[in-house]
Amino acid sequence: MNSIVKGTAIAGLLTVALTNGAGAYDLNNAITNGQVTLQDVTADTNLWVKAVDTKVDVSTAAIANSLSAELKGNTYLENNQVLGAAADVKAATVVEAEWIGGKATINTQAIGNNVTASVADAQFVNIHNNQTTGWQAPRPTDPEAVSNVTIENAAKVDVSALAASNAFALESNAQEINLTSAQLNNSLTTAVSNVSIGYTNALKSSSVAIGNQVSIAPIAIK
Repeated sequence: MNSIVKGTAIAGLLTVALTNGAGAYDLNNAITNGQVTLQDVTADTNLWVKAVDTKVDVSTAAIANSLSAELKGNTYLENNQVLGAAADVKAATVVEAEWIGGKATINTQAIGNNVTASVADAQFVNIHNNQTTGWQAPRPTDPEAVSNVTIENAAKVDVSALAASNAFALESNAQEINLTSAQLNNSLTTAVSNVSIGYTNALKSSSVAIGNQVSIAPIAIK
């Protein structure tokens, strides 16, 4: 998984510090990231259309805490992300259309805590990751992603809903990777796709809810 989110609604604080010369090897990148969201993060898209000749592309994203880093060289990363008990992360998409000549793509994402890191040309990568969603909450209702789609006629339809509480993804070709990760999820993570289609040549629909996820993969050869 190269990147779990591509969105614009981001709440949080990112601090980056660069240092050199640590341990047996030079340290090229030292990153300390602390993000806390205490209030709601919401995104809504409502689209009503009669006819579109070519295609429709709709994307809705609500993201509480997010860090994305593309680095080169030996790296130390410390990440701490907290989504508070009173903070709901909700994304909702409503699409109603009579006729679409091409492809209709509808994507809805609600993300609590997310990190995507790529480290190339490194001898080592050291990471301490802590992510908490629904902190001290008796019955939280986040994150929640809902896609509601009604289309009478379309050439192709692709509908997706993704809800993730804690996600960490690393791509690296480092010789040594040391990862310490703790993910706590106390949230009701929900993804829903409601799709009603009159006629289409091809239909694809998916709903994915992820509580905690860690992914480590080599850097893709381009």
